[in-house]
Amino acid sequence: MEKKNKKISICVLIANYDSPGGLQRQANLLVDQLSLRSIPAYILTRNQEKLQTYEKKNYAHIYRFPPFTKFRAISSFFYIITSIFWLFLNYRKYQIIHCHQSYSPATIGVLVKLFIKKPVMVKVSGSNEYGEVSEIKKLPFSRIRIYLLKKVDRFIILNEGMRKELTSIGINHKRIELIPNGVVIPHQSAYDDAAKKLHREKLHFSEDKLIVIYSGRLTEGKGLEILIEIWKEIIGVENKALLLIAGAGCKFRSIEAKIKERAELLGILHSVYFLGHVSNIVEYLLSADIFVLPSVSEGMSNAILEAMACGLAVVSTKIEANAELIVDKFNGLLIERQNADELKNVLLALISNADLRKSLGKNAKNTILRDYSLERITSRYIAMYNELTQEQKR
Repeated sequence: MEKKNKKISICVLIANYDSPGGLQRQANLLVDQLSLRSIPAYILTRNQEKLQTYEKKNYAHIYRFPPFTKFRAISSFFYIITSIFWLFLNYRKYQIIHCHQSYSPATIGVLVKLFIKKPVMVKVSGSNEYGEVSEIKKLPFSRIRIYLLKKVDRFIILNEGMRKELTSIGINHKRIELIPNGVVIPHQSAYDDAAKKLHREKLHFSEDKLIVIYSGRLTEGKGLEILIEIWKEIIGVENKALLLIAGAGCKFRSIEAKIKERAELLGILHSVYFLGHVSNIVEYLLSADIFVLPSVSEGMSNAILEAMACGLAVVSTKIEANAELIVDKFNGLLIERQNADELKNVLLALISNADLRKSLGKNAKNTILRDYSLERITSRYIAMYNELTQEQKR
């Protein structure tokens, strides 16, 4: 395997490699793991954060192309053109084109494949109402986009719902492979009282608080509006409860301003901390008691994976992505989507039951250790790269 690995090099197409978000986090983690295994990766992305246009990190080569304009459609067009030019000019450097999402990156990959026959794989990041298949159907030239997607060699999905969505637009099921997201697993756990105390002291949180935490983007589809509404009732029952919201809005579908304004109107800002984007999210997770993600739509939530890896009791919704990860009442609690009363009652029940929190947290961490370690998931990607290169030779 090691001998084969040395012959592999990957070109990674991702629109916003440097932005915060689950998709970007997974791409960064994978590239880092490939570097540890001496596998070169060439990342083509947009320079949204105004960073160096070229940067080398171990075996990773990051090329950041200017967005040219603030208009999304025009910026996407220029990203497509500059990426295609780079791919043709440097075709000897890589064997596989790995696209993150079915939008511009997949379009670029397939257009290049038509001429230089490089295998293309596409990782799908979202499903349901806000998923990629649903969004592609709304975009201009949707029929052309779908036609090009049918030429992708392999789709990587995060849950079975994505498989159904892809086959519904004519993608061959034999080209679809389920590889879940991976996560770095900390040695410490939130269910360990000593570890929790240590991190609370570091972050200046009182030991007597019952901390509920959300992490992720502050956007539509995450269920945050409902969470803010019920929090007033929760602190009416348990005045020591504290809600941490880690994350920020983004350019599209942001609700950050809306939920902050609502929290102020409800008079709950004394028990709701808006942390913004935090780089040390694991420390906050290890200081907490409960993780909550009442989302309407997910691919496979990095936030849930990180919370489970930290040994937190997780409350989330019965969407397909979550149900494949969480066994209800064993390693987490599942509720119906957009059900404010159920969310409130489940959180209150968990707040009052320390033994249940600890049991769920321990089982959650064991689940991650068994099936979702970053090393295990990276090995599956490398096996897929090797499989595609062998198919190309035949």
